[in-house]
Amino acid sequence: MLKEEDVQDIEFGGAHFLFFYIPRVDRSFRPVFQGLDPRTGTFRRDIEGDYRCTPEEVNSMFADANVANPADGRILKNYGKEDLDEQSIKQYRRKFEQYNPDHVWNTLSEDEFLRRINVFRKDRETGEYGLTYAGLLMFGTYSAIMDENPNFFPDYQEIQNPKDRWINRIYPDGNWESNLFQFYSRVLPILQNFLPKPFKLEGNARLNETPAHVAIREALANALAHADYSVNASLNVYKYPNRIVISNPGTMLISIKQFYQGGESVCRNKYLQNMFMFLSSAEKAGSGADKIIHGWEDLNWKRPYVTERNRPNKVVLTLPMESLLDESILSSLTGIFGNEVEQLPRLQLQTLALAYSEEEITNERLQYALDLHRTDITHLLNDMCKKELLAATGYGRGTKYHVSGMNVGLNMDTSNANMGLNMDTSEANIEIQGSNMDSSSIHNMDSSSSIVTQKRYNKEQLREIISTICTDWRTAEEIAKMLGRNLKYIKNFVLPKMGDLLEKMYDIPHHPRQKYRARKSDK
Repeated sequence: MLKEEDVQDIEFGGAHFLFFYIPRVDRSFRPVFQGLDPRTGTFRRDIEGDYRCTPEEVNSMFADANVANPADGRILKNYGKEDLDEQSIKQYRRKFEQYNPDHVWNTLSEDEFLRRINVFRKDRETGEYGLTYAGLLMFGTYSAIMDENPNFFPDYQEIQNPKDRWINRIYPDGNWESNLFQFYSRVLPILQNFLPKPFKLEGNARLNETPAHVAIREALANALAHADYSVNASLNVYKYPNRIVISNPGTMLISIKQFYQGGESVCRNKYLQNMFMFLSSAEKAGSGADKIIHGWEDLNWKRPYVTERNRPNKVVLTLPMESLLDESILSSLTGIFGNEVEQLPRLQLQTLALAYSEEEITNERLQYALDLHRTDITHLLNDMCKKELLAATGYGRGTKYHVSGMNVGLNMDTSNANMGLNMDTSEANIEIQGSNMDSSSIHNMDSSSSIVTQKRYNKEQLREIISTICTDWRTAEEIAKMLGRNLKYIKNFVLPKMGDLLEKMYDIPHHPRQKYRARKSDK
């Protein structure tokens, strides 16, 4: 696979070094193996070394290499229309007519319509006609899908606090036919509901769908269409307070660099891709990444990024729902490093903000956040480590960086989770004992001030103090700082239970710029 220019002889310090550039092999040439048996001679490079691929991984490579016969196009034996969910088919046809009102297929019979979208097809070589794997995944009953693929398990979870269980979940629980179309139809509106809906007019019609809504639709459809359903791994969608994470089983058929550049339309399941394309999702133009990135840029949110995980193989798309240079993040960094942090060069400030919000970053992560070459990012990170802005753990390509002085993964003091974190009273600007507060003093405080109270409060005392603080709009970060309490504790355990005393500035759950104000008493 190597070409002459892929090997270079470089002289440095009186010594000669041979540099080998190993290009990513096109999927039609995989697997690359040594010996006579690909199932025992195929290896994969990981950050920490090489590992032998499992027979399952090798079989997936052979399936991906067969471009002329996509895995989802194979005809299933002993399956028929009785294995499909009739309600799913009817709902899909209604959506098809909604997005394609003038399409000639709208007048076809149901059986002919299913044949046109390749739910049923004829194999030109064998003459065999029947239900395709794509048709079963898209419209099948869950029991029929499980007979063909016991690993099939689409799962959506809304998680308020990573240390707690989900607060909302959609998964195969027997209450719905858990096929891809039903999963898509249930999860997409929920995800889009978390996005801002600004008032926009086009002519005299109001547009409720923004570029961000298109982005999340494209991201979800892409995950369902690109998944490797032969892998023993589930398809997951997680909604956190500050991000959406969509992961599908399998590996990427193009490089991450090609993904960001766009223009490459390579899909593992072409028949599924067509079915979603008729719903204005999963286009074949290779513009999916552009839509996702531009949709997020329209909200001035951090850039989405893709990573690959091994064993099981998964492709993970993370969609941050917060601004990279949000005021609350800058305020927190100022609290750690002082006002000098605002004088940092923009690239260093962006890197520091990203490390703070995501807890850990890598060189690869920064390549797509800052659009810099790996070597330039290495120099940037080394410089920030020397200035003690960042601290590094690990080595080589596995090196991770976090904000200097922060205990990664330990931001929450669980020993004091029920009462908040204690604070040294020497940091006090105002001292308040119990609930005997000087309200006028609190009202006139700015958000950079902190109140030092007694070390522990009962719930009613804490609620009363927060209500008094919030005579004007305050962010969760400002409230936590004024109280001298842990942000995660205030944001995840206290404020959600104060709906009777506080009102929100934004009606959207988990809005990144959410603020709180005390409700005005009825007179």
